[in-house]
Parts: sequence; C-alpha cells; structure tokens
Amino acid sequence: MPEVCASAGDRALGAPLRVDSVTTIAEWRGLASDWDRLLRATRGYTGLQSFDFLSAWWGSFASDRRLWIVTFRSESELVGIAPFQLVERRILGKRYQVLQFLGMTEDILRPTVLFPPAHLSLLLSDLNRYLIKWRQDWDIIELDELACGDPLIDSLRQLADDLGLAYKLTPFHTCPFLDLRLHSFESYSGTRSRKLRKNLRAGERQLGQQGPVKLQVYESREDIGEGFEQFRKLAKLSWKFDAKVGMSDDSRYETFYAQLLEKFAQRNGARILILTVSDCPIAATLGFVFDATYHSLQIV
Repeated sequence: MPEVCASAGDRALGAPLRVDSVTTIAEWRGLASDWDRLLRATRGYTGLQSFDFLSAWWGSFASDRRLWIVTFRSESELVGIAPFQLVERRILGKRYQVLQFLGMTEDILRPTVLFPPAHLSLLLSDLNRYLIKWRQDWDIIELDELACGDPLIDSLRQLADDLGLAYKLTPFHTCPFLDLRLHSFESYSGTRSRKLRKNLRAGERQLGQQGPVKLQVYESREDIGEGFEQFRKLAKLSWKFDAKVGMSDDSRYETFYAQLLEKFAQRNGARILILTVSDCPIAATLGFVFDATYHSLQIV
C-alpha cells in the first residue's frame, strides 16, 4: 500500500496528515462507516457517490479496473477520501494506466473528491503531493462530468503545470434539472405554458379512457423483488430492449440493479414506481432515495 505523510499546515486537523491508498475490497469496506459522513460534508454531493451505490456498482462492473482510493487521516480520524480507480488503456500500441473516478465511465454523475469545505484547499494540496509522489502508478488522469466551478479543476491544472503534463478541459453538454423544493408539482406546473398544461390533461384523459389508472409503489424489503420482476418484464416490451438502450445494453445491469435495490431497501430507500392502466403495466421507473432526493436510474 503506497503511503506518504504530507504536512497539513492546519492546526485544526493536526499535522501531519497520513495519506494512504486503499486497493482491496476488504480495506474499502472498512471505510463504510465514514464514507457517507464525508460525502454529506462535501458541497454538491449526490447519492451516486454513496458507499452503497458505488460498492454495488463495483461488484457488477469492476472487470479489470483496480481500486485506488486515496484516504486522508488526521491522527485516527478520516477527514477526506478521493474515490479513484485505475484502468489500463492501449493507445497507439502502448499500455497506459488511467486514473478515474470510481464508477466511470457509465454511471457516475457530477463526481468529485469527498473533501469537506473547511479543509478543501489543504486536502487538494495534499492530494496533488500524493499523486506526484506516486507518479509511477499512473500515466493519465481522466475525470469526467465534474461540476462547473469544482475547485478540483483548478487543482488538476496546477498538478499538470507542476509535472509538465498536457492539460485539457473539455466543456460537456448542459444538464438541465428541476428543483421542486420550493414548489409542489401543481404549483410548478401552473408556471408552465397553457399549451403544455393542455397536452398533459389530454394525455391523462386518453389514459383514463383505456381504464383505471394507478401508480404502484414498491419500496419495502418484502416487495422490492416483485417490483423489479415487473420492471424487467415491462423493459422487454419497451423500444429500448431491441435498441440496446438502458438496461438491455449490458446484461450486468440486472445484477447491479437487483443488488442496489436490495441494499437501499434495507434503509427504506429503494423505489420502483409502475404506472398501470386496467392493471396492465405501461411505464415504470426504478431508483433510490438518498437524503430526500430520488435518483431515477432507469425509465421504461
């Protein structure tokens, strides 16, 4: 296990920080009790970097990826985590070790390092020193979907300058979202155009003409398996199945979602919503709830 002690320069944390890399699943499991604590202390965090989500993802998709999770401790307290993985890539006939976020490239959205704001600059500085110390372990750093303004971006630019490496920042597509915390759905829809509201009402009437419309919610440990089976059957009738879009793109997704839903069902966080007309399923979504935020992972 690579290890280096970096000067913290921060009395509140107690110098020096101990910086290690976690490279085995057993060691990673040892971080479980602190992982989500540090995640929740990170600005702009999402449940897609929670321990349960990433550990379920790793169990299904790790393949030839290798864990390289960098941890930062002040005395015995874990104060920061950089959740990385290493992937081998061939470029022009040569092999390169690429450092990425855990979960790249398929399923992680708006990832970042799990660093509390109070110690962010210190931890970023120590992370750079650690990456320089163990430069022989990686050739390329490739971090996708960082949020605009994430301080990690400037920190990586500084790292590239210090090492004389090429640095490229590529703008990604805009990701629109709706924040309904200040609105009910009804009050929000009231701000939309008259045409949109008319189309929604027309669609609701057309469904109702086919029979009673119901929304079934599966969330308990006892019924989440039944809900997932209903979801799987509906997915096979969707256009996505033949187009190899979503879950049908990779058979491993069924295992991943089953394990993920089981994990979150234990904390009442699993959700499968199925819309039926005359008791016939016509649409569904599956996902999980983390800190009052629902993360929809698949829609059919």
